[in-house]
Amino acid sequence: MTTPTHTSPAARLVVALVGCIVLLWTLPASPAGADPLDDKRAEARRIADQLDGLGRSVSMLAEEVDSGHLEAEDL
Repeated sequence: MTTPTHTSPAARLVVALVGCIVLLWTLPASPAGADPLDDKRAEARRIADQLDGLGRSVSMLAEEVDSGHLEAEDL
């Protein structure tokens, strides 16, 4: 008795799909070379830049409020 050497196209498709799923499952979630510490440093820089910008805005608004108070006193 001989074993069949022909596999159906459906069987080959299933094997290929399972192989792709296993390959995708084992790939790292982050891009190659990405370091979580570097990501956090970049995030910290962005937050620091935002805080600097907000600080400048607060200073400008405080000056406007002070100017408004001075004008109100003159009335």
